[in-house]
Amino acid sequence: MVKKVCIITSSRADFSKMEPIYLGLLSQHDNYEPHLVVSGTHLLTEGGSTWKEIQEKYDIAAKVITVVSGDSYESMAESVALGISKFTSIFTAIKPDYVVVHGDRFDALSVAIASSLLHICTVHVEGGELSGTIDGSLRHAITKLSHVHFVCNKRARSRLMQMGEDPDTVMITGCPSYDRYATLDSSEEAIKAACAKWNVEPKKFVLITHHPDTVNPENTVKEFKSILDFVREVPERVLFFYPNIDPGNKSIISMLQKHREGHLHLYRDKVSVLSHVPFDEFALLLQVTSCIAGNSSCVVREACFFGTPAILVGNRQEGRDMGKNVRFYNAPNERKLVNVYSEIKGVKFQPQMMYGAGNAVRHMLDFLSRHEFPSSRKSFNDDARTMKCYLSPRTQSTDGKSETPRSYPLHASAAITGSVDTELSRSGADPLFQLSKLGTH
Repeated sequence: MVKKVCIITSSRADFSKMEPIYLGLLSQHDNYEPHLVVSGTHLLTEGGSTWKEIQEKYDIAAKVITVVSGDSYESMAESVALGISKFTSIFTAIKPDYVVVHGDRFDALSVAIASSLLHICTVHVEGGELSGTIDGSLRHAITKLSHVHFVCNKRARSRLMQMGEDPDTVMITGCPSYDRYATLDSSEEAIKAACAKWNVEPKKFVLITHHPDTVNPENTVKEFKSILDFVREVPERVLFFYPNIDPGNKSIISMLQKHREGHLHLYRDKVSVLSHVPFDEFALLLQVTSCIAGNSSCVVREACFFGTPAILVGNRQEGRDMGKNVRFYNAPNERKLVNVYSEIKGVKFQPQMMYGAGNAVRHMLDFLSRHEFPSSRKSFNDDARTMKCYLSPRTQSTDGKSETPRSYPLHASAAITGSVDTELSRSGADPLFQLSKLGTH
């Protein structure tokens, strides 16, 4: 029986993850009928109207407007409500067997709420990770609404176990965008063409991508001021990306516009402000930039795949697994951002496969083909042997005296299973990334 699958994409960032999954499903047309649903910032002019780029390559099953205009927490909450209504209508019309949703954004929460309430099996990609904003809470909420989980490494899977997810529904696959990177044409000709299009020279330009901090909005202004000082002081050319649509983005854009007005020569001679660069071209630029700076997840996740020098500004990605290529910078700081850049630019780091090895989609499809998942009932895994359990920092003993904290290790028979297969061994994959053997017996 051919199963209908809705693939949801709401931004240029998550499309890099969802496109490989969509193509994988298309390749198995005897088993799956994928429907690509485009929403969120794809449909916004300020987001680059990236739905047009998608439509040039693929059939779009539906375009869903889910963003309420505004720059506030209220508009974010209203966008979730609007998204639930819109996705409910779409899913009712398509009647999918699976809905695939990615990550931790408020758009994704709308998807997961609608699909779970309609008793549709919800597949969550990249659960179990941490971030330092409201997105971290949304990611965990989406996990609890989902029935199947494709995670990037052992630590992410461990967190899902702590949240009570059924081990038989969790598969360590790696990041699907790495599948694109692994097959990308990174020839000298391709790199030269990408650099020429964006008027840069290899190792002589900086990428900057910085978004609002939704938990500590006051930090956004401080951090962005440091970045603008960096833009003025760094000698290299700069490609500067507009922020996402989270609350606080208008303050970033306003600061950027005022900076441009006060330094017209900079923006004429060396700084380009961009809303979007096609995925393949961005990946090529990321390989040959002297550094990427900001607080976007690509500073952490994508940069480590290529061994690109990276400066993580602020706490927006707090809790993420970091590669050796990342340096931290918190503003305000006596040290200037340009000083950190001077220390890291030109350093060649080894690629680190902390989030996968370029074969995620193959493992996802294999996992789905060998399992049937319920779409309405979830069990709670209440077995402490499958997780690390900690008592509170200070606990009371029976005699009233304070005891020191204790830690219960993973039970040997229930510890996370898996071994790095031969292709991962050859690639030198990070030990955090380890394919699970779940479901292979």
